[in-house]
Amino acid sequence: MKKITAFLIIMILMLTLISCGKEEPKGEYVNDRYFYESLRLAEEGYSVLVEFDVVAGSARVPCPDPLCEHGEGCLVSDVGGCRTSKDCVYFYKDGFRVYNPAKNEINLLFESGAQVFGPGQGAGNTVYFTVYSYDYEDTGMVTGSGHDVYRYDEQTYKLEKLTEEKLANKVDFVECKGEKIIWSFFGEGQYTTDLNFQNKTPYEAPKEEYTLEINSRLPHSGVAFECCKTDNASGEKTLVFPPASSYRYASYEKKDAFFYIPAKLVQTGVNEITGEPEYTYYPMKSLVYVNAHNTSDMYMWEFPNGTGITTAFMHADNHRAVGKYVAFPCNKTEYSEAGERHTYGGVFVVDTETKETFTLFYGEESRTID
Repeated sequence: MKKITAFLIIMILMLTLISCGKEEPKGEYVNDRYFYESLRLAEEGYSVLVEFDVVAGSARVPCPDPLCEHGEGCLVSDVGGCRTSKDCVYFYKDGFRVYNPAKNEINLLFESGAQVFGPGQGAGNTVYFTVYSYDYEDTGMVTGSGHDVYRYDEQTYKLEKLTEEKLANKVDFVECKGEKIIWSFFGEGQYTTDLNFQNKTPYEAPKEEYTLEINSRLPHSGVAFECCKTDNASGEKTLVFPPASSYRYASYEKKDAFFYIPAKLVQTGVNEITGEPEYTYYPMKSLVYVNAHNTSDMYMWEFPNGTGITTAFMHADNHRAVGKYVAFPCNKTEYSEAGERHTYGGVFVVDTETKETFTLFYGEESRTID
């Protein structure tokens, strides 16, 4: 009996050692917690790419070189803005580059002379770009210019040009639906193509119950926006949000929902000729969420003391929504005992499930909010 027991113990130990030696298979990379911003650090004097982890509450410079001090020559310093797909980060640094967090690698996609629009998320791991560039002769003479459409596979690093000849007008990626992609052809309206940018067909969007209208031509000075909703059946018009200094379409959660920073109308003087008071719009220190389907579905958050959002406005390639979180670039201002002013760049984060908010900062930033 003792021999059998000893044998069983030996077998269990051997199986344990074998299992410890095995590397657990890594799951597919899914970004549901990271935001990326290009922050201008005052000490270095240029923009550095920063990764914010909203789960761990931390921030770091995502440089592949562990010994790099992120000074001159660093691949993520002197960065001109950034955008993200669901898996990768794209930024300008001596050309248009892509950072793959899962592989901790940075690759050059397009030379610095190209103007790049995108990325637009396609099927699987593919993204699409529109690139404006020039064609040159050997002598350096420009022979032509225009737009090309490219497809990039984020897993294999394969870059494909999908247009045989340059397009006269810019083409914007709208959305991918199965085997079809909807594009906006400037001056021509919307079209669909297959995943290879072939078989171009005019696209007519289905008729919606209502139409949303963003109005930026408001009385008084200052940039401000308001949103109205018109019922297409009855013609009834309702206000979705009042004058705002900036806004953001929030398609991540509910169709036609918005985040916006309210704008306060402030008298700034008196017209010397008419004697009438003059007003302008100023951003308030709060953020509001409103659902256009039901305007009573609304939340408001006050910014922490000394902290403000630089802007809520984003274009269609909105890269500040991952998982259940939505982020807005922000900064905070602090003063030392000697009266020195310090500002720090970061993100103001909203948990769309709990409606809780928090801020994350990295280093000292040269931009300020007054």
